[in-house]
Amino acid sequence: MSDRLTLVVFKDHLSSRTLTLRLSWLRGLGIALLSAIGLTVVSAALFFHAYRQTLHSGTVGSSAREEDAEKELAETKAAYESLKQQAVNSASSGGSTLAGIANSFSSLPSESLLEKLPPIESLPFRLETLKAQWKGSTLQIRSAIEYSRDDGGNQQGHFVILVHGPQLLQAYPAGVFNPIGTTSLIRPDGGEFFSVSRYREIKADFGPFAHRDDVQSIEMMIFDSRKRLVYLNRIGLESLGKAPAAPLKKIEKAPEPEEPRAEEGTTPPSDDTPSNLPTPGATP
Repeated sequence: MSDRLTLVVFKDHLSSRTLTLRLSWLRGLGIALLSAIGLTVVSAALFFHAYRQTLHSGTVGSSAREEDAEKELAETKAAYESLKQQAVNSASSGGSTLAGIANSFSSLPSESLLEKLPPIESLPFRLETLKAQWKGSTLQIRSAIEYSRDDGGNQQGHFVILVHGPQLLQAYPAGVFNPIGTTSLIRPDGGEFFSVSRYREIKADFGPFAHRDDVQSIEMMIFDSRKRLVYLNRIGLESLGKAPAAPLKKIEKAPEPEEPRAEEGTTPPSDDTPSNLPTPGATP
């Protein structure tokens, strides 16, 4: 059997033309075309599968991130509502020092909470009264720690200052709040470290605030060297910087002078009645 293919072509009744092709060439061309078609189909199938896997993994990752974000947001809202309610309660109490731990933050670590706050008289230090004043839109808080014993020792620890408002919660110094997802909100050792043997001033600035009413109360926490809460004080603010208007003073009119009264039986002199007094230069 011949391995060649002969084609005879006739055009317009002219002489024929002959074209001879090898069958091996045709078979090679067919195999090449089939291979190209198969490779294209396989590549398209692999690309489509990878594209579907990418879409699926991206959707799963986005859903997981959204769930984590919603969970963190819910935890943050719950913690904030708890702090907000306690700030409102402390503001209504008039700023008195709390005697027990039951009214303190529930967001402190369990190892920092004592069954009962130690009496102020038993502490080896004395804290001056918190003073808050507005300087423009910035709230300045000042106080001081004084070591009250004569044993030559000192007191070490950390202090934290919080300001509460209807829509805010800020802390001094920065880094007091734990990251979202931890078991407690406040990190005691994140407060400002102090070691006082005599006297140490405390200065903290908050702001600027858009409105002074954004701040309603201030809270002071002091932790000892073992990160235990030993002092807690809250005070409420009543629109600092808004001094009441001075009352208007009532101006009293001076009493009008009274005319002298004439004695009974006499007639008061008038302009038309001649006077009994002698005229200068006249002879009596």
